[in-house]
Amino acid sequence: MNDFHYDDELHAYYLNGEKILSVTQILELGGLIDKRFFLPEHAMKGHAVHKACYLRIKNDLDESSLHPIIKPYLDRFDCFLQRTGFKPILELCEKPQFHPAYIFGGTPDLVGYLNDRVVVIDIKSGGVEYAKYQLAAYSKFPDIECHFPDKFSLELNAKNKIGYDLKSHNDENDWYFFLDILNKISNN
Repeated sequence: MNDFHYDDELHAYYLNGEKILSVTQILELGGLIDKRFFLPEHAMKGHAVHKACYLRIKNDLDESSLHPIIKPYLDRFDCFLQRTGFKPILELCEKPQFHPAYIFGGTPDLVGYLNDRVVVIDIKSGGVEYAKYQLAAYSKFPDIECHFPDKFSLELNAKNKIGYDLKSHNDENDWYFFLDILNKISNN
């Protein structure tokens, strides 16, 4: 039996007492994510947006507690919910998980039903350049893979009329690309 633990404060994943890489760390080590331009306030904003969206789907959000910078993102998320009828599988949303064969961790943002299909969705309040690889990895976590999910990024800072951009990422080659990065990192 594997002892899996996630430390929210450190944003670190542990398996049997050993720290394991996260999906994001793997993409960063593989050169896909350049954090030189990420400021601490960007990370704080992203975390707050994710938390607000999660609390919204749980019907547990106190809107008076929202910072004014976060409110437009939540409005865009609400628009997404209203237009699409997305129905979350709450026990899989924001649930830290690990892959037992490839030994990496991650926390998918949203898992649920969209047009009667199970989907995994990564919420983005910034760029979406590497989302397809994140989603490919998240979709292989056993609790999610058994549903054969479709994969989407949900960009909440879109400048289009509806205020969000939902983009499909269902190319199976994204998973093999992610595995290639993981193998290169593991062999160094």
